[in-house]
Amino acid sequence: MTSDSTDNMAKRWREFQESLLRSEEYMARAEFGPRVTKWLKESAIFRVEWNGDEIIPLFQFSPEGATIPAMQSALLCLRPIASDWEIFAWFCQSDSWSCQGQKPKDLLLSNPAAVVEAAKHMAADDWF
Repeated sequence: MTSDSTDNMAKRWREFQESLLRSEEYMARAEFGPRVTKWLKESAIFRVEWNGDEIIPLFQFSPEGATIPAMQSALLCLRPIASDWEIFAWFCQSDSWSCQGQKPKDLLLSNPAAVVEAAKHMAADDWF
């Protein structure tokens, strides 16, 4: 791979990351409390780094502000094969395995089993 194509891929990846952040609600590090820090340590949720800050996508939380068990189950499947940015992207894109073309993040509460099943398929196929 040439330097130009590598640079182009890096640029496209950064643009994709920016588009994810524009389309999703999130909290920045300054907003984390002790409960969120605990959940991060327990791998119940994930964070991504962006321009020197840590960001947590809010789709990982129930409307009451609690963690979603399916999130942790999916992370257990995906973390061995994917970066947190890749996981973020996966949750925000349509998945045809078990989510029937829907975004996994949109099914975390309504069909958590489908999300976990889709994550297992991704991990088994080493998709990333």
